[in-house]
Amino acid sequence: MGKSGNGRKLVQTDNASKHDNLIRENEKQMSEAAMDELDTRLQRLENANSGTTDVYKFAFFFFMGVVLTILIYPRVSSTFGTTAVHSRDNLQAKKSDSGFNIEQIDEIEELPSEESTPAGEKRTEQNKTKTAGDTPKYKQNIENEDLVKKKVNKREVKTESAERSKRDEEKGNDNEQTHKNNEKDITMEELEEEEGEPVILKREKNEDLMVDEFEESNAGDTSEDIINNEDNAEPRRVELFSGNVEDIASDLPIEIEKVSTNQQKPDQQKKKSQKTSKSSKPSQAKSKDKARKKNKKEESDPTTNQNVPKEIRDFKATYQKTLTPKKVFVDGRRIPPVELLPQKPNNSSVKIWLFEEFLSDEECDGLMRVHNKHVEEQSTDNPILCFDSVSTLRKHLKNVGKRVQVTSNDFTKGTTCVNASFSGQLKEWFKGNWSYSTAFYPGESRFATAFEQRVKQAMGLNPENGGKFQITSYPKDIGYKSHTDCTENSDDKRDRMATVLVYLDTVSEGGETEFPELGVWARPRKGRALLWNNMNPAGDCEPMSIHKANKVIDGHKFILQRWYYYKSFYSLGKRPPEPPLPERKPGQPRVSCDEYEHGSCRWYDEWNFEHMIEYERQKYTLV
Repeated sequence: MGKSGNGRKLVQTDNASKHDNLIRENEKQMSEAAMDELDTRLQRLENANSGTTDVYKFAFFFFMGVVLTILIYPRVSSTFGTTAVHSRDNLQAKKSDSGFNIEQIDEIEELPSEESTPAGEKRTEQNKTKTAGDTPKYKQNIENEDLVKKKVNKREVKTESAERSKRDEEKGNDNEQTHKNNEKDITMEELEEEEGEPVILKREKNEDLMVDEFEESNAGDTSEDIINNEDNAEPRRVELFSGNVEDIASDLPIEIEKVSTNQQKPDQQKKKSQKTSKSSKPSQAKSKDKARKKNKKEESDPTTNQNVPKEIRDFKATYQKTLTPKKVFVDGRRIPPVELLPQKPNNSSVKIWLFEEFLSDEECDGLMRVHNKHVEEQSTDNPILCFDSVSTLRKHLKNVGKRVQVTSNDFTKGTTCVNASFSGQLKEWFKGNWSYSTAFYPGESRFATAFEQRVKQAMGLNPENGGKFQITSYPKDIGYKSHTDCTENSDDKRDRMATVLVYLDTVSEGGETEFPELGVWARPRKGRALLWNNMNPAGDCEPMSIHKANKVIDGHKFILQRWYYYKSFYSLGKRPPEPPLPERKPGQPRVSCDEYEHGSCRWYDEWNFEHMIEYERQKYTLV
């Protein structure tokens, strides 16, 4: 039993050792395989890196070769005397740019080289020992180019001199000395001597010629001379004046005097003075335009016009450029601003704000009561009708079906209003189809002061930039056509920047204030206020602010308006004196009909100067 037990133990030990050996062999084989795989991958990575390095090396050496070529080539070229050889097409283009003609090149191309410069003669004698085939082609081209330059230059000088003489003969100049001087040719040597001399400007003392005379006698001349140099193929311009010619020649004609012992030839002095006078004409015209603009600006600016009273000259204008609406509390009412967003895409700066219950019912009722009473009191007499043009009157007559011949003689002299009898006839034909407006001014009532302070707090509008307060009523079937409250394409900043409109009563149907370009509209509701800007912050009228008052279908519409101006002026917000024309009864109202397509007729209880022709002519120069 002891031996058999020991034998089993030995067998188990051998089996365990064999198992361990197998495991170690497997691990060794796996490690060798892993090492082989790792070596393979490292080899691939090394090959890839070596390829990238080769590319970088190639790029580096290529770049260095280009740099060395750029640096070394000019020196090699100058050392061996290499010159670019021009083809005939390139030569033709070059000559055409320099003022030469290809036909002239063909004529002179066969001339011998003995007529060239002395250096060219020596070169010809030295080249006699050589055959024609020994001379490089590019040197022949260079010699031909030099020959072309010289011959064409001489021909142009002679041609200019012949044309000058011919012009003098046609003008019938009786001055023989001047004629002889004009016949003399200016040699190239004289021009080269004068080229480097300094020049000074000297005013003519004994010459009193008008600019127009210079213009007629020197038509076609310029303020520059073209000098052809034998050493340069292209003509070179030499300016006679160093600086602005117009500034120099603004007062008197100017001549050029060389600083040398030899005086200029009379014909040269005359020609140069004529050239200068020609350039002085546009300068004088420009000076006149500047003076005219300056005078116009001084007339339109009250601060520079000495005929204007001192209090007007000392007036300091204020500017209203933006709107700043915010929430306010009035008599326990909370009044927040509500922006009416455009329903159509646009790129304008026009913004529209709505304020509910901006005025109380008592305030609205009081304003309507005063307005109706005033209209009734002044309606005892027929109004005088005024139109912005004869065309507007004709269109209104056509609208009511009346065929009446109308001329400017039907208007009161100096005005755009017709006489009283014709106004009465027009009232019957138009059937009183117009709106009614009454006005009051700052300081004339307690309400005016309270209202402008409320507007300042809620809308950010300065009272100093506000105009009159206007109450307008629209009977049934009356509205107002599309219009802007500002003047488009106008440079005058004294224009309506913002509009404040308050509905004094609720309208059952119709009477909406509509902005067609923005897709915004508001219905009349008692106490509701609208605020919008007509101009952008730069002071330009916004075309997108165009709006209209739709016709009243059912009810009666009442509104209170006040316009605020971009730039204030002295008479803004002050009741103006009534004009003397046209002749009328005391308290007689007027009806003003604006442009037919963009306005309507409106009844007014006051007179201003808008119907005066002289006022319209000087509208932007008055205060």
